[in-house]
Amino acid sequence: MNDNTSPPTDERGGLPSASSFQRLVFCPGSRAAEAAIPHGTIPASDLADAGTRIHDALKTGEIEDLAHNEEQIASKLKEMEEAALAEFCDDFSLEIADMEIIREERFWIAGVTSARVDFAAVHKRLPMALLLDSKTGFLKVTGARENWQLRVGICALNETFGPFETARVAIAQYRLKERFSKCDYDATYLKRAKTEILFYDARSKEEDAPFAAGPWCQYCRAKPTCPTMATYALLPSVFAKTIELKKKDIIARVDTLSLPDLAFIQSRKTFAENLFEAVTKRLKSLPIEELESVGLTLVPTGTIPSIPSIADLWRVLDDAGLISDEEFRGVCKVGLGALYDLLVTRIAGKRECSKSEAEQYLDGLLAPVVKRTPKEPSLKPIKS
Repeated sequence: MNDNTSPPTDERGGLPSASSFQRLVFCPGSRAAEAAIPHGTIPASDLADAGTRIHDALKTGEIEDLAHNEEQIASKLKEMEEAALAEFCDDFSLEIADMEIIREERFWIAGVTSARVDFAAVHKRLPMALLLDSKTGFLKVTGARENWQLRVGICALNETFGPFETARVAIAQYRLKERFSKCDYDATYLKRAKTEILFYDARSKEEDAPFAAGPWCQYCRAKPTCPTMATYALLPSVFAKTIELKKKDIIARVDTLSLPDLAFIQSRKTFAENLFEAVTKRLKSLPIEELESVGLTLVPTGTIPSIPSIADLWRVLDDAGLISDEEFRGVCKVGLGALYDLLVTRIAGKRECSKSEAEQYLDGLLAPVVKRTPKEPSLKPIKS
């Protein structure tokens, strides 16, 4: 048995970890981009902190100290671990007592990557092992067969306890509902998996390693400043225009979503609002000719009146004999809107005219003392 379980001072040794290896496979350029951003720069989310507490409790066995919802998740994951181990032993005619249980330890593929193992069971005499990754979040994870975190994990475990002839990798996920996925490796597949890991590791070190955005960007530290990710983030809005969904179609699709999906979409509400606000602001800043070239225009939305001098306003109304000094002071305490309504009613009575005619007369009377600031124009499609 090789002893390569001792990590360097830095837990990851400055190397990619199993949890980020899928991103390295699909976006080789992310390695250099993330290297420029120290760990801990982006604070952990409440959901991530809850996941850490759950994993710590599974390791110590002190599940009862968790909050109620976290205890429920930990208890369910514990049941899934026990069921996965029992199934593995039944499938290969093994005894659970002959399995060495490993929790929350880091194993290495020297100089390349490492994996922090949530749960593993290695046979004490036979070249066989089970690796289980426990997930506590809402997002659906990649299945065991295609999962790079598990692939790196079992290869790292193989470096220490192998070579295995048979190994099973599995994912246990519980958040509102249970998900379980498994895949068996033989010795040939383990060798091929390590070869692929070495290939993708080498590709990510190339100076011109390309970038490619996708779901794997979710936990990338370089995401906030990545132009490729910025472009990808706008794709849903472009795609939405091509399918022309009506309100009833949207409602029908929403009715098919699971509770975790609904919660995730709701969590993105602020992002969507900020996106559309930024897009609208940018469009409004462009020359009208450019807007018209894409079928948009700016439509005036009126003005906002203000009165710089109350004294000047009083003089105009006093000269017109529309209101007394005492009445003026009393109504102004309520607000200028109340004053305007009172004057319109009074003018309509005195001049025996309609409300709109009274408003037109009053607006002309107040024009010298009222300042009108144009409202921000509205962005509208050009009507064909």
